[in-house]
Amino acid sequence: MKRFWRVLFLAAFMIMHGGCDTATKPIQMSSSELPSWFVNPPSDNHNSYFGAGEGWTKRDAQNRALEQISSRIALMAKSIMQANQRSNRVRQAHSDLESIRIVRERKIEVIAKNSELSMFDVINTAHINNRFYTLIKMDREELFNDYHGRLIRLDGKIAQKHTSASRQPLFKQIVLLEAIDTDIENAVVKFPLLKSINPAFDEKSFYAYYDEMEAEKVMLKKRLIIGFKKTKVTAMKEVLKKHLLQEGIATVSDLNDALKKNPQDVAIIAIGQSAQEFKMTDAYLAKVTIKLTVYNYKEKILSQNRIQVDNTSKKSFSDAAEKTEKFDQLAVEQGIMTLLGGKQKE
Repeated sequence: MKRFWRVLFLAAFMIMHGGCDTATKPIQMSSSELPSWFVNPPSDNHNSYFGAGEGWTKRDAQNRALEQISSRIALMAKSIMQANQRSNRVRQAHSDLESIRIVRERKIEVIAKNSELSMFDVINTAHINNRFYTLIKMDREELFNDYHGRLIRLDGKIAQKHTSASRQPLFKQIVLLEAIDTDIENAVVKFPLLKSINPAFDEKSFYAYYDEMEAEKVMLKKRLIIGFKKTKVTAMKEVLKKHLLQEGIATVSDLNDALKKNPQDVAIIAIGQSAQEFKMTDAYLAKVTIKLTVYNYKEKILSQNRIQVDNTSKKSFSDAAEKTEKFDQLAVEQGIMTLLGGKQKE
């Protein structure tokens, strides 16, 4: 009798849980049971994008459809970028072409996914077995106008910064032009996106302006003369000189002579360094603070920056404190003028 009740209880348990699974899991359907417009949505054309999506809610279904469209736009934009050697150029001499390409592709994906894609029309919708299905259409001209408007606003911001930089002393002017490169890069990334939506888009006028600024920056760097205040941090000084030379900026050993000839073209760097010691199990850790201050010929501070790096050594704390590899890498990644520019003094 006990065995009978155990069997009966087990059967009831299985029936109950089987019923729950049926209620919570979506019913699998063959493609013939789904709307034809969902299985075979219309192809994109010169005027419109189409996307088909499904989800537990209408909004979920619309979001899936929008993801389809944004993914296709991003894929086409990346293809255009790879084929266009002009877009693949690297503005910064210290940058690596492959890493820039990867960063740009990721930016394209993010921009395409996060853009204002609310301007769409719902063409068809269906509710089958607790699932929503939708077909949407997006106007390419409206989408292009949205992207293009953002580019024009960014280009205007670049022009304002360029004008503001031109009023500054030589060193600060170069630093500000270097900072504008970030905005220019964000503008350049939008070119293939715009071209993927409207192949007639022409980026030549934008490139002409950006190339003009790049040429101006190169010319200004050739004018700039860098001198150094006396310092005990000679290894750091040599690292700075190396990166300045790579940027086409001259450094001088006789600062007084340079000040006599062209004082307004001279910037003077003071290097300060301190370190905190930490003993590790099998090494020495030095938390190093590097202070870079740039003065003009009148000893007025143009910029200041504090850079912190952690160095380790198995030899001694002083050996760890004197290492320059991490600072050298920061100069490669960020640019030496960015490190020297720091927080600008008005």
